[in-house]
Parts: sequence; C-alpha cells; structure tokens
Amino acid sequence: MMKAAIEQFRENIQRVKNLEASHAYLEVNTELDMSDILRAEVVLIVSALDTFIHDIVRLGMLKILKGERKQTPKYQNFSVKMKIINFDEKYSWFEEEIRRRHSQLSFQQAKDIREAIDHVSKKDILELVANKIEKNKDEIIKSLNLIIKRRNQIAHESDIDPTTKYPNTRYPIDEQQTKEIITFIEEIVETIYIVIEENDK
Repeated sequence: MMKAAIEQFRENIQRVKNLEASHAYLEVNTELDMSDILRAEVVLIVSALDTFIHDIVRLGMLKILKGERKQTPKYQNFSVKMKIINFDEKYSWFEEEIRRRHSQLSFQQAKDIREAIDHVSKKDILELVANKIEKNKDEIIKSLNLIIKRRNQIAHESDIDPTTKYPNTRYPIDEQQTKEIITFIEEIVETIYIVIEENDK
C-alpha cells in the first residue's frame, strides 16, 4: 500500500528531470534567459517532497487502522467524530478525514516533516535518515530548510532581491545548484521510504 507514495514521487520527479533536460537544450539553442525553468524545477521538486510526505503519512495511518502497522502516540491522538465512521472495507472515510485535516498543512520544513511522520513512526525520522545515509542530522535539517527558503523566494517573492532598486534583479540560479537540490531531495525521500518500511511494522 505505502509503495504507491514512492511510485508517485518517482513519477513527479521525472517531470522535474524532463524540465531539466528542456533547460539544457534551450540554453544551447536560444539566446533567451531560460533561468525560470530552473526556478520551476525547484518549486516542483519541493512540491514532490510535500506530496510524498502527505501520501506516506496517509497510507501509513491506514495501515495502522487495519492492524498492519504499530500504533504511535501521535496516531492515538488523532481523534475522529463518530458520525463520519463508516465500516467499509477500504476505510475510505478515514482516508478522507486525513486528507481533510492535512489539506491545509505543508510538509516541507524539516520540523513539519518530522511531526507529520510521527503519525506513523515512533522514531525520529530525520535521525533514521541521517544514520542510513551516514550524514549529520543537523546538516540535513539545515540543507533542507535552506532549500525550502529558496523555494519560497521563488514561489512567493518572484525570486526578486528586495535590496535592489526597480527594476529589481532576481536572485541568481544555475543548473548546478538546481541539480544539487533535486539530488538531495531525491535521496532524502527515497531514504525516508526505506526507513519507514523497515521500522514500526
């Protein structure tokens, strides 16, 4: 069941990589500024991360409800109103309630990811990831949060440097920086999936 979350992520990241290929081609074959393609890649890869966390939490909670995964304290505190309970075999009422409750939340910052995963794992997900890929947990958190900050500059501020006078200039972005962001998030997501599957079954 939870495999669907990583399969969707892989499909989403392929779309990002298609943009990457488009940028590489256009950069050589046109004189126009193609840097906004790179900015779109950053926004979309963070969106893929966010979607994955939503999916893995929802599917994991469904597995807990079905008795296929151990309960966590945060799962136990996820209360539902009796009137929405419907004893269908797919527990669609529960899935719909999770979607409704989480629809206004974003799971992008390291803290938000950890708190979301707490629904389906008793262990510190970022600690597990750090150990798995043999990297420092604090460095992972710092890198992730810097990526989200960069994404927000693009998505919410048009990537404009407010310290410059009109017409404002945009923050610089290049292919190497974007590639590193994509690679980092891909590694983090793939590792989250692995350690969740390995723990709290």
